[in-house]
This record gives sequence, C-alpha cells and structure tokens, in this order.
Amino acid sequence: MKKGIVLVLLFWAAFIFYMSSKPGIVSHNMSGAVVNILKEDKNISTDNSNINSQNKAPNNTLNNGKKSNVQSNSANKTQQNVQASTGSSQKKSAQTIKNSNIQTSSNAANLDYIVRKNAHAFEYIVLAVLVNASFFAFDKKGKQYLIYILFICLFFAVTDEFHQSFVSGRTSLVSDVLIDFGGSLIGICLFYVFYYIVFNRRLVCS
Repeated sequence: MKKGIVLVLLFWAAFIFYMSSKPGIVSHNMSGAVVNILKEDKNISTDNSNINSQNKAPNNTLNNGKKSNVQSNSANKTQQNVQASTGSSQKKSAQTIKNSNIQTSSNAANLDYIVRKNAHAFEYIVLAVLVNASFFAFDKKGKQYLIYILFICLFFAVTDEFHQSFVSGRTSLVSDVLIDFGGSLIGICLFYVFYYIVFNRRLVCS
C-alpha cells in the first residue's frame, strides 16, 4: 500500500513534467480541443432553444393568418421604403458581423486561458492530495509535517515553471506558480477534510 501510493505520486509528478515539456503549439491545440467541445455544447443548447421556439410558431401563424390579408397592402407600400434603406443596412450588417467575429475570437481566447489555468490548478490539486497521502501512509501526520508538504508542492511548482522556460513556445510566469500553489492548497484542504471528517468518522462508527 505504501509503495503503491509513492509510485502513483511519482507517476503523477512525471506526468506534470511531461505535460510541461510539450511545445506551446501542442499545448494550445490541446486546450483548443477542450474549448471546441465547450463551444459545441453551447451551440447544441442554443439549437434546442431555437427548435422549441419554432415548435410554438405554427400556433402563432394560424392566429396571424387572418390578419395577413389586411396587412398585405401596407406591406407593399413599405417594401419600397425598405429597398431604399437596403444599402445602408447592408453596410451596418457588415460592420456588425465584423464586430461579432472580433468578439467571438476574444471570447475563445479568454475561454482558452481559463481552461489552461484550471488545468494547471487541477494538476496540483491531485499532486497535493498524493503528497499528503504519502506522508500519512508512513504515519507522518500533524502540523509539524504540513510545512514539508507545502514546501514540496511549492518547490515542485517553481521547478516546473523553470523547466517551462526552456520549452519552445512556453513561458515561465510567477502568476502560474501562484496558481499551481493555490491548487496545492485546495488539494491539501480537500485531503484533510476527507481524512479527518469523512474517513475518521467512518472508523469511529464502525
């Protein structure tokens, strides 16, 4: 059991370094794939809402059918005015499409950034849980060992970012170290909550 936990910890540490060793283009492609999945889910929900609205349309069409004959004469008159304003409306629509494309690309970039940073945090949440589990497996519990756990997580985050500075297309940022260490703090809290509240309570009840 003890060796198994240590082996899983070493495997996960190697996995983090493996992911950090990927060039920037490969890393962006991986996060871009996740962004595309999120976009597809959003589009599916939008299409479903459009289908629901179209299902309600026939009822409205039947109610408005009686009014269509009365409004046909006025529609012919307004058509001439619409044609006159078509030129200006086309220019406005082109500008609107351009602004929409810019907004879409900006939203995609923001979503890509969120996905990448959350992936960083998740890696270190798992790392912190495994470091805690390894200490506890060897009966190294208590506040005096918490400082060692924090140091290991922080040291690993710093060395990981330093390693990224040598990878093509990757950067080494202090903000990423803080995100990684923040994920480690979350992992430590989750481990302690599970161990002392859930696991120990089950032992007492049994």
